[in-house]
Amino acid sequence: MSSRYNLAEDGLTYKFTTASGDLYIAYFTEFILTTKDGGELCIPMFGFERKSQHLLQESRMHFDEKVKNTLQHLIREFFRLNPDKGVVYICSQDGGKQRARHVTFSRWFNDLGDAYAKYDSPEEYNENTFYSSLILLNANAEKEQYIDAFFHTIEIWMGHEAARKNTG
Repeated sequence: MSSRYNLAEDGLTYKFTTASGDLYIAYFTEFILTTKDGGELCIPMFGFERKSQHLLQESRMHFDEKVKNTLQHLIREFFRLNPDKGVVYICSQDGGKQRARHVTFSRWFNDLGDAYAKYDSPEEYNENTFYSSLILLNANAEKEQYIDAFFHTIEIWMGHEAARKNTG
């Protein structure tokens, strides 16, 4: 694996500063999925944000492979420690860039390897600018329970049945 940034850890929050001076904050937080029988399934949600040190925060970012490697490392480590869990990722709608975030995250996910599976929110919800993914290890014994709850929760939020799509 290529090099990555050094992480400062505070519980389930991780910080690192890029060579250009940008601060990244990555985190795992609790998220609740609703099961078809009305139960709740507690699952971690992964997220991250960039705090630019540049005056023009909205300017186009240059690709930094160490950022990708660092975030992939966090995902791999999470699953090394929690092989029977799933992780939800919801693309931030800040700045109207959720589709670009989804494309980038999907590309980075594909580099993780065949041990992982990703299930994306259905295309019809992308018209509403909603992009979300469920990530699991393929060997997860509870995989179907997580998948069912993920899509059922989206159906509740969006108000109609969701078609399922595995992209990993």
